[in-house]
Amino acid sequence: MEQKQSLRTGGGAATQGGVNYQNRVAAWVCANILAERPAAPIGPESVAVYARFETSEPVDDLLVGSVDGRHSLVQAKRTLNLSAAADSEFASVIDQFVRQYLSARRVSSARPWARSLDPSKDRLVLVTTSESSLPLRRDLAAILDRVRNLTAAQPPIDAATSAAQREAFETLVAQVRRSWHVVTGENPTDADLRAVLSLTHICVLDVEADGGAEREALSLLETRVLAPAEQSPVPITPRRMYI
Repeated sequence: MEQKQSLRTGGGAATQGGVNYQNRVAAWVCANILAERPAAPIGPESVAVYARFETSEPVDDLLVGSVDGRHSLVQAKRTLNLSAAADSEFASVIDQFVRQYLSARRVSSARPWARSLDPSKDRLVLVTTSESSLPLRRDLAAILDRVRNLTAAQPPIDAATSAAQREAFETLVAQVRRSWHVVTGENPTDADLRAVLSLTHICVLDVEADGGAEREALSLLETRVLAPAEQSPVPITPRRMYI
């Protein structure tokens, strides 16, 4: 793996915190790859075999590929609020997901991820911390999990089982519709909406210093990667790793 310097420039403490978090997510994924494990829930549920960082894809933070050709395209945000505003960070994430879905339908190449996305294999993942808003990491995450289990005859709104969840659902769908119309000049069909929602996952990963996910990664490195056993694990270093 080749290490490269981040090309992003500073934008204050919030920006640096976000970059640090993104780097730590990358390190967590790499620890799972080295341990020959799935990088779920960020990566596919089968064993992860490669990762690409700062890609040219619309969803550009991280791409994880598995041994059986499954892929996750990941956007990492340390903190995020569920927002209906067109200029919000949440809107930006959903716009990237919509553009990724549409781009994948048009592009085909020898690259294993350059194909139409399949909800049974692939994921568009928003990874964040437990400091993000409760409506996003609890209500919206639960809705998206249920959408994937609805029957073909059920409307996606059936995945929302409370007033708070219905509000979260409408916020998400409005953002998808806005982005779709900007890109295509048309409105998405119900099948288009279902496809995007079925691909979308929200994952909470507390990988900062002494977070549960950092401890998990260090344990993996100590017990399954490092040899001899006397080598002491070092804290996850927030730097970019590329393959």
